[in-house]
Amino acid sequence: MVLRNAGFTPLMYRELLRKETLADQERSALVLSAFSTPDEIERIVRLDQQKRDLAWVRLPLLNVLNETSVSESEIRELYEQRAGSLQTPEQVVLDYVMLDKNDFVDPSLVSDDEVRGIYEQMLADFVSEEERSVSHILIETTESRDELAALAKAQEISLELEAGADFAELAQQHSDDPGSANEGGSMGYLTQDELVDEFADALFDMTEVGQVSEPVQTEFGFHLIRLDGIRQGEQPSFEQEAYDLRLEIAERDAEMRYVEQMERLADLSFSAADLIVPAEELDLVIERSEPISREGGAGELGGNSRVVDAAFSSDLLGERLNSLPIELDRERTVVVRVHEHLPSRQVTFEEVRDELELELITAQATQQLEQQASEWLDALQAGETLAQLNDDYNWVEVIDADRGDSRVPSEIRQRAFAMQGDQLPGFELMQLRDGNFAIIRLDAVQQSEADLSAEEMALMMSLLGATQGQQEYQSRVDSLRQSATVKRN
Repeated sequence: MVLRNAGFTPLMYRELLRKETLADQERSALVLSAFSTPDEIERIVRLDQQKRDLAWVRLPLLNVLNETSVSESEIRELYEQRAGSLQTPEQVVLDYVMLDKNDFVDPSLVSDDEVRGIYEQMLADFVSEEERSVSHILIETTESRDELAALAKAQEISLELEAGADFAELAQQHSDDPGSANEGGSMGYLTQDELVDEFADALFDMTEVGQVSEPVQTEFGFHLIRLDGIRQGEQPSFEQEAYDLRLEIAERDAEMRYVEQMERLADLSFSAADLIVPAEELDLVIERSEPISREGGAGELGGNSRVVDAAFSSDLLGERLNSLPIELDRERTVVVRVHEHLPSRQVTFEEVRDELELELITAQATQQLEQQASEWLDALQAGETLAQLNDDYNWVEVIDADRGDSRVPSEIRQRAFAMQGDQLPGFELMQLRDGNFAIIRLDAVQQSEADLSAEEMALMMSLLGATQGQQEYQSRVDSLRQSATVKRN
């Protein structure tokens, strides 16, 4: 039955297992035969633990942008070069009516008799749940305090309690629960369902008020639990529950009316030539959307794929019919129709002028800044100082930076650790993702010896070998895929 539901016969499934087994054998052959040497591991560890002294200076693009301008003829020339590709997407403007279930929620329509009836039913089903007042002292298990140490401390506090110490004072001094420690460990009245299982079991097994448990272990640590009181849950009064019950009934009735109106909306919109009749019959407002393309658009309609698919369907776009009701979510349904079809067209110069101007300015400013940065790089490599080039800029220096050092921006850190360290100080120029440029100075490279135990070396060799094997297998798969003729259905 399971195979049939998945679309397999037993023979088809056996053939699938055979192919998967063959593929696993080849994968295992490559993964298990790959290996690494101790020298490779030591080199990787040394590189990983390497530290560098570095500095960088950021050259902002904004300063150059503000001083760069382009002529109107340059902007128009770029527009003419791009004219063929500067097209607006095909769009539609939709008219729509929306049913909202919340509009049908009216507690004033619910009678007192209905509320009283639901209340009486609630009382018949009511089961009084026992609540217990509890105080506790929590001793957490942490990185610096393992389970044995936490248990030992909890037992020590337990002995103090047996000797007559005050529970509240010990909770204030020793409990690791910040929410209750200042209250002497008190957590108030709680039901069994509100507590983790081990804590709840210990508390509700107690029979006498004032009784203190032995240390109880939970996921948080060890607890000393004291039972402070027992009470039964009280039946809620009609006055307490009337508002919520009235609203509950109103929401239930609204659901039924909403479904009925959805069916009427489907019938009316199917037979009507526009949305006027459904809107008048159901007292709805005809609204209009922003332009929507085949990729979507703004607003709740443009962001709904089912609305977009319906809007560009042949029924709506070609025949100009009303759509079927489309549920936006569990509480809202719309019917849409095309008000206006906006075919794709070439964008006018005025529409894209500012965008093209910014593109030209950015390109020219980037080129100027890169040229200036390259000249500075040459001068620094020749022995000049940054202050000699421009005293408005300063190096940001970091000593003993490692590969994960948060003091250095990730882009600069990665480039700095890729620089050769054979000639120091070394300089490199890079463009950052935000368009700015940076010059990096590498001052020193500190190597450390790989100090691995035999067990650590064996583990590293196994992990690296498995990684290399996976890479070799993926290369094998990629090679087969590139050399094969693949037909996709």
